[in-house]
Amino acid sequence: MLIYGDPQFQATTEELLAGLRYHLTRTRLDDLDSLRALMIQAGQFEQAISDADPDQRMERSAVVITNLAAAAFYATYAKSQIKLPPSIHSANTALAHLSQALQSIPHLRDKSLSVKIPEGFEFYALYPEQHCHSALKWATDTQVSAPNRAVLVIGIRSIGTTLSALVMVTLEAAGWNPKRITVRPVGCSFDRTVDLPRSSLVEIKHALVVDEGPGLSGSSMAAVARSWVSAGLRHADVSFLPGHHRPPGQAASADIHRWWAATTRYVTPLEELRWDGLALTDSLAAKSQELCDATQPFPHIKDLSGGLWRESLYSDQTEYPPAAITFERLKFRCSADAGFSVFWKFTGSGALHSPGHTCASTALHRLTERAHNGWGPQPLGLFRSFVALPWIEGRPLSEADGRNPSVLSHIARYLADVSGPPLTASEQSAALARVTNLLYWNIKEVFGDGLANRALAASERIRNLRPCPTAGDGRLAPHEWMRTADGIILKLDGAGHDLDHTLIGCQPLYWDVAGTMIEWQLSKPLCSTFLAVLEARGVSLCPEALPFFCAAYAAFRMGQFSLCADAFTGDQAEHPRLVLACASYRDALAEQLQNLR
Repeated sequence: MLIYGDPQFQATTEELLAGLRYHLTRTRLDDLDSLRALMIQAGQFEQAISDADPDQRMERSAVVITNLAAAAFYATYAKSQIKLPPSIHSANTALAHLSQALQSIPHLRDKSLSVKIPEGFEFYALYPEQHCHSALKWATDTQVSAPNRAVLVIGIRSIGTTLSALVMVTLEAAGWNPKRITVRPVGCSFDRTVDLPRSSLVEIKHALVVDEGPGLSGSSMAAVARSWVSAGLRHADVSFLPGHHRPPGQAASADIHRWWAATTRYVTPLEELRWDGLALTDSLAAKSQELCDATQPFPHIKDLSGGLWRESLYSDQTEYPPAAITFERLKFRCSADAGFSVFWKFTGSGALHSPGHTCASTALHRLTERAHNGWGPQPLGLFRSFVALPWIEGRPLSEADGRNPSVLSHIARYLADVSGPPLTASEQSAALARVTNLLYWNIKEVFGDGLANRALAASERIRNLRPCPTAGDGRLAPHEWMRTADGIILKLDGAGHDLDHTLIGCQPLYWDVAGTMIEWQLSKPLCSTFLAVLEARGVSLCPEALPFFCAAYAAFRMGQFSLCADAFTGDQAEHPRLVLACASYRDALAEQLQNLR
């Protein structure tokens, strides 16, 4: 089923360069988070330039910019690491050279570029630091004399631009002579191919393939190894530096599994990283004390990822709502003995999602604005790619609460208040195209061609949907709302959902309205009550469009839980919950399809 997307945005070369120059002016040598973001954004610029079939001078300049940003980051990070060799450049020198490079980049015609959002950095808590240690593990294992210390670092775009630059400067510090290239695998998503440029292989004996994968198929990294061997080089001399230990997913062919089994891999789990001697959770706990201006430490750390957050909200597992674990962000709760707790949620490491705006800064801004308007808790700050929020005690809402008109009114007012300005005509057209594609293929897989074609016809009838506000949330299930001890209803998780790895992206407000109707299983009378409140708030929706979006939302959630159920390998008590959720959304989809005429 269709679920995953390819998050990206359009920006001009000058917009990206101006953003890099501005970020550089605000970067401190001792601020690792800011240096990491600078490096990631430089990698995004290089990726966009490389994918655009650029002038070679511009591409060379983009490579230099990423390399210098990586050198500055490595120099600062390596200072606090016992195992990493010191940088051959100082961070100050690297940033000075970076400033010069940004000012002297060749002046070419400004054009629009497609900038990818690196999913690992922004959604899956992959820290580029992990690849520093993986590169050093490889260097330690590969003992060769000086004449043979040439190594080719092959980054797979998109995320491989940043990662390959950081691996290169790490190997330089370890005494190697690395060269770096990036490649864009082509072809079917589950059977990629790569043609390595033969000029890059001259006098090269070793290669490292750098990426965040493997994903569902693992075919991109396997394609590079296959091309390396096709060039007459030894398979034993190519190694993978992936982002995790897991094998390729369920879409991998037998051939790809063979390549992965036969290729040496070097991986550094997140748990091995240390910042100033502290593991990630310990650094978050220390920051909790600082943000709260507390005299006592926060020694109690609980992992809330992968559906574990339910243990803190429900006393009985039979009450657990289903969790789309595959798509969840990393989350922790740090608590002091006095009882106060800080909730930490991964929001991204600094990649741009639009010119001048990062995923993390946008999420923080939205949460702050909504707290100011009384919809949710006031965020405490950003640190180490996480947003900090005070932990809220209370009772999660349930479907039964949705039969209370005051609750529905509260949700409707929230949706109207947090909605954004209307999408442009081209943005709305693209948004409708994405959900139409998802709706068609997910219906086709479950219900067949007839109903899938009915959905296509329905999408044609709303092609010229008049503009309306943009959806501002994306997660409207009952358990996303908390009633506190004093009766206040707060929205706990309301930002960043249009910036994830799914294909939904920005949608008109219909998406959130449909999400509320489906998640709360609202009856027709309750739907009328809900819509009337929106109408009173100035939100007028086309009645013919609502069934389409309700069907699309149900198809999306059905696909999500189908994928999660197929991939699930953990506690077997969870699997029936996922299967039941998938069936529930399938039934909701079937019901909505009856309304499509």
